[in-house]
Amino acid sequence: MRKTNRALGVIAILAAIFALAGCADQGDMQQLNQNEFTLRGMIAADRQQIDALKAQVAQQNDQIQELQHNATPDSGGNASGMNDRVASLEAEVKALQAGLAATPGAVP
Repeated sequence: MRKTNRALGVIAILAAIFALAGCADQGDMQQLNQNEFTLRGMIAADRQQIDALKAQVAQQNDQIQELQHNATPDSGGNASGMNDRVASLEAEVKALQAGLAATPGAVP
């Protein structure tokens, strides 16, 4: 998120410099505005994706907790199947968390 904010800041500064120096023609200003608009769209899309991933991780954490709560030692062979399912869900959550951490602009 800092990188995208920094990029927007750089664009704004460049636009101001061109405008103040009188060197910017209408085409340059339109290009800068288009770049800023594109960056804002990318940031919004990233935020939506991050929110969706957070919701998915929360849902899977709830499923894991429910499975762990329902697992009892006296359930015989079924406990092994539940343990496998819990391990699978935990691995999936870890993979999603790793993907979330690798997403540009993500806030851990």
